[in-house]
Amino acid sequence: MSDRSPTENLPALPERFSLSPEFRLLAACSWVAPASQEQVQSERIISLCGEKIDWDKFIDLVDRHRVPALTYIALRRHADRRLPGDIKEKLKERSDQARKQSLRYAAELIRLIKIFAANGVEVIPLKGSILSQRLFGDTGMRQLKDIDLLVRPKDLDRVDRLLELEGYRCTFPGFELTANQKEYFKTGIHHYEYVHNERGLNLEIHWRSLLWTPEQAAELWNCCQPTEWMGVHVNCLDDDALLLYLCDHGAGHKWFRIKWLSDIVMIFSQDRADGWENLLVMSDRLGLRRTLAQTVLLVHWLYGIPLPQRLCELIVEDKSTVVLGIIAIEALVMDGAGHARAGRRLGSLSRAWYLIRLKPSLPYGMIIKGLLICPPDFRIISLPASLFWLYLPLRPPLWFWRNYLKK
Repeated sequence: MSDRSPTENLPALPERFSLSPEFRLLAACSWVAPASQEQVQSERIISLCGEKIDWDKFIDLVDRHRVPALTYIALRRHADRRLPGDIKEKLKERSDQARKQSLRYAAELIRLIKIFAANGVEVIPLKGSILSQRLFGDTGMRQLKDIDLLVRPKDLDRVDRLLELEGYRCTFPGFELTANQKEYFKTGIHHYEYVHNERGLNLEIHWRSLLWTPEQAAELWNCCQPTEWMGVHVNCLDDDALLLYLCDHGAGHKWFRIKWLSDIVMIFSQDRADGWENLLVMSDRLGLRRTLAQTVLLVHWLYGIPLPQRLCELIVEDKSTVVLGIIAIEALVMDGAGHARAGRRLGSLSRAWYLIRLKPSLPYGMIIKGLLICPPDFRIISLPASLFWLYLPLRPPLWFWRNYLKK
């Protein structure tokens, strides 16, 4: 732990954020501490359980942030006698259900990997049950709602046909795209969504991460390490690429679920023989240094663990880190209904401002294009190639029609 930094000199969480004991207990239970920090985690959980916990509110937070298995194991291990019997049963029920779902998705992931490999399609699993195994040594620790697979853009049509043969139906965009609309999706959108007609399993096919350039997305394919998992050969991201992808994914959603931070704290709590310099170099290439700094600050605020000295320096190097951290904390402490209302109220302009602050190296054209062209408009009106530009001036009336006149 010699590269760890004392965190007293890092910015403190602003006083206006008075985190409830229920939320602080959720954070304390949302990871598995290594042996060197297990005693500290245990004492924190026991101390918080001694406060006046509204257990029904706590259960709501577990559901909202999707960490039932982690929470159940942490409380049983460290504060079993302080846990009310009915709450213990509710947590166990949620944990068992999440584990069963994870096993279903793990089995389906293996099946799909075999099918794609047999048809010459390379895929990289993103997050999901394989990440749960990698971080926690347990396939069922992360609650899942879908499978995320990264494919190469050139394979998208072939993947779509294979999935249709396997019983999957595309739900986003959910209609047949013209050639020009497909090209827009490849450059302006980052995934398709599918659901299995019989099993009800959800799947997302990605060809890049949100607002990554094609060159940046291609770099992920150069950062793969082959892994044997449950009897199949799997392409997995190496440690640096995985961490940066997870940071980018969480930051893109303003970290509104603590489950994404629990993945990060598992990585930050482990020592690395090769240090962090290669990670920092890669973060610069991908335009993710500010995203990484925001992530480090959030881990400091919510978990209080010793952090790598070099990563702590990112926070003080960029004054915008605190602002970005506050935005994420506001999203984290909102309840589900409040988050939905904020999304409707602030809309895409607020999101564009946030992304520009988060990734200042982004070409503004990418963000403006995302603001001015909306895939749901493609369903309303299909424009030929020569008139594709008309989606820009038509955006306001089509938006008004979708949200008001149609209803």
